[in-house]
Amino acid sequence: MGSLNSTKKPSVVGISACEFRITWAKATYGAYYNALRWGTTECVTLPSYDEFLAVVGSTFTVAAVVDPDTDDIFEVDLRLHAVSERIFTRIATTWALEFRGPGEWSFEQGIASLDHESFGRIDLFLVPLGPIGDEMSYEAVFNLVPEPEAASASAAPTTA
Repeated sequence: MGSLNSTKKPSVVGISACEFRITWAKATYGAYYNALRWGTTECVTLPSYDEFLAVVGSTFTVAAVVDPDTDDIFEVDLRLHAVSERIFTRIATTWALEFRGPGEWSFEQGIASLDHESFGRIDLFLVPLGPIGDEMSYEAVFNLVPEPEAASASAAPTTA
């Protein structure tokens, strides 16, 4: 594991094909909802709200952080500090994860591959919130849009 003594922010490397499709859909259509609507999330399986809640306090390792001065790649451990309350609306269920990590620096916001002993590798969009005490805080926000209800059988076209 390397260390950072840079004023530049390190970045997380790597993006899966699935993440690329979601990112492309967001850029092209302007909203994450469209990525869901276009069916690009079939390859994304993330733990549920309750599964994250059960592992508060555990360690997630960011798999590939790049030192901007040396291009060295190393791992960073983040601790899941909190899971927010869920907010239910007509269009989405929202909650957030707060992670805490080393406080002497932060990496830039972006998709990070995190390894966890219970979940394996998961990809989350992490945003640095800023220092809290001697730690750096990061957030991942979830907005789950329900799938449209299937048309009722009575609305289906009939043939004569």
